Amino acid sequence: SQKPLTQLVLAFRAGSRYEKANQAGLTHTLRNFVGRDSKDHFGSAIVWSASNYGGVVKSFTSRDLFGVSVTVPRDSSSYALHVLAQAAANPGFKPWEIEDVLPTMRADNGYRTPYDLVVDQIHKAAYRNGGLGNSVYAPCSKIGAICTNTLTEFAEKHITTGNAVLFATNAVHEDVVIFGDNYSPLKYGSAVAPSSSPYKGGEVRRDADSKYAHVIVAGEGAAGNNAKALAAQAVLLTDLGNS
Repeated sequence: SQKPLTQLVLAFRAGSRYEKANQAGLTHTLRNFVGRDSKDHFGSAIVWSASNYGGVVKSFTSRDLFGVSVTVPRDSSSYALHVLAQAAANPGFKPWEIEDVLPTMRADNGYRTPYDLVVDQIHKAAYRNGGLGNSVYAPCSKIGAICTNTLTEFAEKHITTGNAVLFATNAVHEDVVIFGDNYSPLKYGSAVAPSSSPYKGGEVRRDADSKYAHVIVAGEGAAGNNAKALAAQAVLLTDLGNS
């Protein structure tokens, strides 16, 4: 199609499930570092360049993925690919830059809703002792505990070609392929398989200073590699009123 805006996403197998036991909050730090200095450019130049071309840069994490998206006018999509790659795949991790990230992490924790909290707790109950039980937020007591070396080692292992996916909507396919094959600063590396995180089930409670109780009841869903079961699950969720 020829819609006016292009959406670009560069994502990696680098979500919180890949954190080690002593690395709680690593991917939260990584997500909030986006927009800071890369190895080749100052962060202010990256952000200014995106804005100058009418683009919006956002970072995100889940338990499986870390990624960066850029929304930009279609005729600027080729340039936006370079901005995206610098922001997502080429972080500098300068110590003083990480210090500037810490207040934003505390703000994230301060603005979590009750829904955010119970979703974290239901994962903890469902996947206790497994990576999928890890929170996407850093514990308040651990903010600032992740050092430059730890971030660099994690990026060397996970921010690589084998763990990456480059996705675009309303962009010229050939431009995306050429960039991925020839101009991306992505480091070559093999895919990292997640450790087993079997569903356990159980119950977790969290005391809170609120007049309301927030409750989630959940069960094991369809396997991610079973397309037929996922389709049936999607129909069920829609029938229940939640897409």
